Amino acid sequence: MLKYTPRFLSGAQLCIEAALQAGCRYFYATPSPSQAGLLNEGAWRMREAHGTFIQAESPAAALAMAMGSAAAGAYPLVSASSHDYLAMMEALSYAQHQALPLLILLVLDAPWGNQSASERLVTLPLQAFPCWVPDSLVTLPSLLRRAFGHMRQQPGPAILALDPWVLQAQSTLLPEVLDGEEQPPLRIHLPEQPLRRWLAVGAPAGWLLERAPADWAIASLQQLSPLPVASLSQFAADGSVSVFEYGTPALSTYLQPYCPFPLVPVVVPQPEGWIDNIEQVLRGLNEVVL
Repeated sequence: MLKYTPRFLSGAQLCIEAALQAGCRYFYATPSPSQAGLLNEGAWRMREAHGTFIQAESPAAALAMAMGSAAAGAYPLVSASSHDYLAMMEALSYAQHQALPLLILLVLDAPWGNQSASERLVTLPLQAFPCWVPDSLVTLPSLLRRAFGHMRQQPGPAILALDPWVLQAQSTLLPEVLDGEEQPPLRIHLPEQPLRRWLAVGAPAGWLLERAPADWAIASLQQLSPLPVASLSQFAADGSVSVFEYGTPALSTYLQPYCPFPLVPVVVPQPEGWIDNIEQVLRGLNEVVL
C-alpha cells in the first residue's frame, strides 16, 4: 500500500504545483527579487511536466508570450511584481479585448518599505479583471483553481494577487489541502455572539483567522473584483465593521464607497518580526477596542 508523505512547500512552490494540477503547462516571467521563488520552481517543474518555461526580457514581453499561448488554446501563467503591472496595462487591454485566458501571479511588493501589500493592492487598477487574494497557504491552491476555472468559463485575463508574507510562507501540506473544497469570496468565522466584527485581506486576514480571540467575528476578503458586496453587507449585520490593517488605512478607504455600512480602520504598526508577536499585538488591540 502506498502511503503519502506530506511535503514541506513554500507559497511559491504551491503556486506552481496548483497551476500544474489545474492544467497549466506554460509559464513566462521576468527575473526580480520578489519573484525568485516562483521562477526557480517554475523553471524545473514546468519542464518536468513536459511544459514550457521561458524567462522573458521584460514583463511586457512575458505577457506577449502568454498571449500567444492563450491564442493557441493554452491557459498560461505569468508572474509580475506590482511595480511592473502598470507597464503591462496596454497589452492586458488587448488580451481582454481578444478574450485570451491567462493568469497573472501579481506579487504585491513594496520597494521602499513605505507601502503595505494591502495598499499596493487597492491602489493598482485591478478592477477591470477578476482578482482573487489568498490569505494563507490553505486558500492559495483553491483560489488559483478558481481562477483557472473562471477563465475556462469566461475567457480573459485574471489576477491572483499574492501578499509577500503568503508567498514566502512555508508549511507541511497534505493532499486534501491541494484538492480541498473551493473557498468562498468571503471566508468567515462567525461566533454566536460576536464581540466585534473584523474585515481584512491577504496575510493579515489569515493571521486573524488563526490567532484572534474566539469571540471576534472575522471576514477574510478573498475576491477583490468583483467585490462581494452582498456577502459583506450580510456579515456587517447592520452594524459597523473594523478593518484590520497594517501600515496605512488603504483598504478601508478603498472599500467604504462600495459598502453601505460604516468601516472603522484599525491600523497597527509593522515592527520588525511582528508576525512572531502577533498574539501580543491582538491582545493589546483587544484591550484598546473594547
